[in-house]
Amino acid sequence: MNVKEIVKGIVRKRPKNALVDAVMGWIAKEGYKADFKDGQIIFKVEGKFIIIRFDDNDKYYISFMFPRFYETPDEYKTLALYNMNYLNNRIKYAYLCMDEEGWVSVFSELTVTLETVDYVMKRMLGILRTMSIEFLNEINKGWSI
Repeated sequence: MNVKEIVKGIVRKRPKNALVDAVMGWIAKEGYKADFKDGQIIFKVEGKFIIIRFDDNDKYYISFMFPRFYETPDEYKTLALYNMNYLNNRIKYAYLCMDEEGWVSVFSELTVTLETVDYVMKRMLGILRTMSIEFLNEINKGWSI
């Protein structure tokens, strides 16, 4: 199977959803390359993946994730959770979470209309970036608050 056939297959599998189309259009307009796979948009910003998910039952729901941007050493997991809790309380609209393996991710969700896609996309990328930078700043302080 060549690349054109793969791309056609991806495009055909993508649901007809105006919000998905608007978000994909914004991503392309900003110069990023995105793929739609398994009901989500995946693209890279500054070398890091961003995942955007949609809900088939709510045409305005959208969630953003900056997955696994930091791997926490075992001996610092408790302190990482403490810093994550501090930042989750201080910075609203996004949340830090850690999986069982110690990888830290940033997550956010909200309701979007076609008229607000441009604003929301810029704002959410900024929020995800800010939350991850603030977390890394806390780590660089020596794990203290």
